[in-house]
Amino acid sequence: MTERPAPAAQAGSAGHIVDVTTIPWRQKREGVAIKTITGERCQMGFTRLDPGFSSDHAHDEEQMGLVLAGEVELGIGDEKRLCGPGVAYHIPAGMPHSFRVVSDTYAEILDIFSPPKEENRQ
Repeated sequence: MTERPAPAAQAGSAGHIVDVTTIPWRQKREGVAIKTITGERCQMGFTRLDPGFSSDHAHDEEQMGLVLAGEVELGIGDEKRLCGPGVAYHIPAGMPHSFRVVSDTYAEILDIFSPPKEENRQ
């Protein structure tokens, strides 16, 4: 039987390996909770969006993501699609985009931002 290793470094520490299960969820705004790991040039974030949550926005960072749980209607530019677990996306910097949770439970998304979004630092 393989023993589980001791927990790795936590976000914000000097370590390069992070056990994301030890990072607490942080309420970013109503309907949005996040946990992030931030490097010099990129940022990985886990985002939980409450059922019914919606947002239309744009930002200076390039964004790539993967839906892990739930179902969202994702709009990127003129393209709109229903996305469930396993669907990945790319949002160029500055492009308007939208998320709307259509599942009865929260949606969980893994996002990568480059450069890092300052507002998302843990």
